[in-house]
Amino acid sequence: MAERPYLLVSCAMSVDGHIDDASGTRLILSSDADADRVDEVRAGCDAILVGAGTIRRDNPRLLIRSADRRARRVARGLSEQPVKATLTATGDLDPAARFFSTGGGARLVYCARPALPTARARLSGVAELIDAGDPPSLVLILNDLAERGVARVLLEGGGQLATEFLTAGLADELHLVIAPFFVGDPTAPRFAGPGCYPNGPASRMQLAESRQLGDVVLVRYLLATRQPGGPPATQVARPAQTPEPPGTPRPAQVGWPTRAPEPTHTSEPPGGPADAERRRPTQAPEPGGPAAADIRRLREMIERLDAEERELHTIEPPGGPAAAEGRRPARAAEPSGPAAANVAWLRETIDVLGAQERQPARTPEPRGAHARRPAHTPDSPGGPAAADFRWLRETIELSRRCPPSRTAFSVGAVIVGADGTPLATGFSREADPRDHAEEAALGKLSPGDPRLATATMYSSLEPCGVRASRPRPCAELIIAAGLRRVVYAWHEPPLLAAGGGAEMLRAAGISVTQVAELAAEARQVNAHLVGP
Repeated sequence: MAERPYLLVSCAMSVDGHIDDASGTRLILSSDADADRVDEVRAGCDAILVGAGTIRRDNPRLLIRSADRRARRVARGLSEQPVKATLTATGDLDPAARFFSTGGGARLVYCARPALPTARARLSGVAELIDAGDPPSLVLILNDLAERGVARVLLEGGGQLATEFLTAGLADELHLVIAPFFVGDPTAPRFAGPGCYPNGPASRMQLAESRQLGDVVLVRYLLATRQPGGPPATQVARPAQTPEPPGTPRPAQVGWPTRAPEPTHTSEPPGGPADAERRRPTQAPEPGGPAAADIRRLREMIERLDAEERELHTIEPPGGPAAAEGRRPARAAEPSGPAAANVAWLRETIDVLGAQERQPARTPEPRGAHARRPAHTPDSPGGPAAADFRWLRETIELSRRCPPSRTAFSVGAVIVGADGTPLATGFSREADPRDHAEEAALGKLSPGDPRLATATMYSSLEPCGVRASRPRPCAELIIAAGLRRVVYAWHEPPLLAAGGGAEMLRAAGISVTQVAELAAEARQVNAHLVGP
């Protein structure tokens, strides 16, 4: 069964918690700026869900209004409009309501079993009717949507349905817009009713964003009802009996080092002396320093991976020449099978740890000192500039806005013009669960925009070189866009894919700079995947 969709609850309310007044006229709670934000959120969802009472009371269209946003959905291979869905206990819905009569997307009516005959008599031909059980099951609704390929659902109303999903622990995110006035009528409907909520005083929601939109305020919370996956296993899994073709990428299954070392910036071109130094250490660091335990553990992992590689590819019987060759293969023979990406990354990590071990110790700066530090002075010409630090920190802040995922990194990206003006920003899963940050930023600019030729792409993570969710990885998109410079903070670990984006960009003649000083901050945002 497919994983249940990510459920985002959206609500606008007065200061005293009312979503409407008791009159027969709809109460306007949001601003024009907030209406545009909701349109953007709708464009990033696969389905919009409302209660039957909302259809009867407000008669909403539930459509994406922006033609540009609709066009971007179609360009991504999606329908122009999201699926529209509702839940009814009585089947008492008007087939002429705008929910049914506007837009070209699918319309789903989840109906309590006893009311199905009434609903069929009223809605046959204008919507697909689904038996939701008796009483209606919220889990059944989400599972049915998941089986239809829906990955992200926007729940827009009403208060009773939101209460049911929130108290059941089935909501993942809450967008709460507060209007600057009181309703004061005890008979007016409220946002959330009485109930046993998972997010009580002992399990507070996580504040992800607060933003002014005209005269209203948006507060965005992550509910943390869906637990993220833990760090990778500390043991190397046994290989399958049938060997994979050489070079086949697989997720890393090795333990992570205590620190998060990153390859440092070098000004030499690819293939130069510094590049070769990063590939392979010239001398093993002496044990006993702060990094010695990490290095020993990483070497043990490499030995296990190399041993597995020999088991997969050797043709000699046990105890034959291949086994006698020794526990440690010659360093000149790099592995080429499934473990190659893991071994290469581990050796690179050892190189960095060894370099750190041989450097004199530095007195750590007090917390917040980086904000007061003068602009970075590179060790050699061509190193990162102060502007690189500034924009990379902006990408890290953007990455904190990513909807959480157990199967994808949280990344932010900014495209900055030659004059220092930001041209576009993006973050992972910004408008679609499959969006990458660089892709989201590039999608906001017209193809062939002349400013791209002299712009810089900043990203909190190395742009991907291998991708499963879309046909083209971000490195290819950057090359096709005509960008000539890329700066990133964190080198992509071989956890979800083999990586290689930086090498692909360099091979295309693009200048690539890593500012490793900010890698730990970018990595921390992804602690749900790689551990603290």
